[in-house]
Amino acid sequence: GDTCLRGSKKMVAWLTEPRSYPNLFNVIILGFAFLLIFTGYNTTQNLATHLLEDEGFDKLGFYSLATIYAVLTLGNFSAAYIVKKIGPKKSLIIGGLGYAIFIGTLLGPASCSAECLASSGKTVITAFVILASAIIGFGAAILWLAQGEFATQCAAESLRGLYSGLFWGLFMFSQIIGNLVAAFLLDAFSNQVYFIVMLTVSLLGVGTFAFLRPPVRNGQSEQDTEEANRTKSFKEMFRGISYLVLDRRMLLLLPIILTTGVVLSLYAGVFPSLVDDVTNKDSKKLAFVMLALGVGEVVGGLSCGKISDLVGKKKSMLIAGLLVVCASICSIFAHREGSYSVLFFIAAFFWGLSDSSLQAPIMAILGSVFTSQAIEAFAIFKLVQSIGSVIGFLVWPEVSDKYPILYASMAFTIISVSLATLVDMTPKKVKEDRLDEPFLAVTKATSA
Repeated sequence: GDTCLRGSKKMVAWLTEPRSYPNLFNVIILGFAFLLIFTGYNTTQNLATHLLEDEGFDKLGFYSLATIYAVLTLGNFSAAYIVKKIGPKKSLIIGGLGYAIFIGTLLGPASCSAECLASSGKTVITAFVILASAIIGFGAAILWLAQGEFATQCAAESLRGLYSGLFWGLFMFSQIIGNLVAAFLLDAFSNQVYFIVMLTVSLLGVGTFAFLRPPVRNGQSEQDTEEANRTKSFKEMFRGISYLVLDRRMLLLLPIILTTGVVLSLYAGVFPSLVDDVTNKDSKKLAFVMLALGVGEVVGGLSCGKISDLVGKKKSMLIAGLLVVCASICSIFAHREGSYSVLFFIAAFFWGLSDSSLQAPIMAILGSVFTSQAIEAFAIFKLVQSIGSVIGFLVWPEVSDKYPILYASMAFTIISVSLATLVDMTPKKVKEDRLDEPFLAVTKATSA
């Protein structure tokens, strides 16, 4: 009763005391826009390797995803400059359109007839899919850097955990909606209809960005800050990222950031192939399994912030690492059982839970520790995460036995999480260079 009463009072405060929660409207709109865009994209990504192979395009799904994250990796520096130049709102719209273009391009393989596959049409469609993958890769770099910058502008330090959890909860709910829609559409209609629906939903999400307002912090508009950001040259941006990546705290975070990319390639590439092995590539059954992944993403996104507040960053990161281990173990046991059992749903739930439990705290840490260089910090995050994904999507298809992959991933996750827990315990100040000065206050606070 008391818990419900406190929750009701908090909700009333959100609605009646906007000054207590500045920019809450922006956070909700941002989360809802990502919900729509990724309702279309996340499910498409999870099923891409399966659907494209089902249409006669062999390993195109893996190579398409590898291209996405390769271009995302290479495009981070340019994307950071673009976000600084035109501001986060316009960048969100441009980046979101990249996702819609990619989904729309997949209508080509879905519409390709047997005669098309036997002729040069297959080569042309393959080229267009790879090109669209490159477009979405660069668009993704812009979108996520803009999201990180905009979210940082919206949240004061005391509200960062709350707003981060709210955004990630809305964003991760796309996995549930997307997989429910996919299960229905793929059972009742063709792959072509599925891609048309997902394209429409993603375009609605891009349009939602138009409702974002200029963020206000401490009662003052951030327009002056954005204007200052636009004066930075590409060379200065590159130099700032280069200095930041050598910060000791960032170096300790790099392995766990890389792990988030590897985990993404595991649940989007390796895990679906394990399910396909025992379901004879049944799209509907795979969509239902991935629905459990979506539930895990939402639960993790909504709870990881509170868990971090209760047990601290060190223990919460260890918990996230253990969830990756649990997901890998359940995946192996489910596959060995050789049937479409509840173990696959449990494994999918753990994959979703581990993904959001790793990503949300890292994003919050970057926003808190590197506030004055948020774009540079998020550029490094996407750069390193993308490298992990590229490695996964290029290597996994060439390995027939997926168990060693999962064993190696478990070991690397444990090591990287252990290193990440050292970040809060590092009292050493960074080098007193002019580009590093914004970190000195944070380092002092950490060592206090």
